[in-house]
Amino acid sequence: MSLTEAKNLELLQAFTLHEEQRKEQRKTKRRATMGAYIRYHSIAAPIVKLGGLSANSPQHGLSGSDHKVTALRYCTRNFVTFSDPRIVPSFLQKQTHKITPAEKLYCPVTRLPAKYMDPLTGTPYATT
Repeated sequence: MSLTEAKNLELLQAFTLHEEQRKEQRKTKRRATMGAYIRYHSIAAPIVKLGGLSANSPQHGLSGSDHKVTALRYCTRNFVTFSDPRIVPSFLQKQTHKITPAEKLYCPVTRLPAKYMDPLTGTPYATT
């Protein structure tokens, strides 16, 4: 065995050991959720039409292999799930704080309302 081959095998073993240690460090255990939480779930389901059937036909239903099912459109359903029912009232309360409009910026040179901002200094300007 040549000197280069022996050195390469030694480096390969060191690299493999290092990679395995990194894999072990990356493994994280899923932590259990602590306290109350809110889960939001949204789904889209197709609205189906059964081809060749009417409500008065004797074979009304899904039995039979010659009936064609086609999706016309999709409808969506949204679900909000609370882990603790006691948090529902606080979640559904109206917001009482007022939203204040942003302060209008004026050009320091012309005293007109600013349309542009200097990207370097952040100074508002009315004209270019």
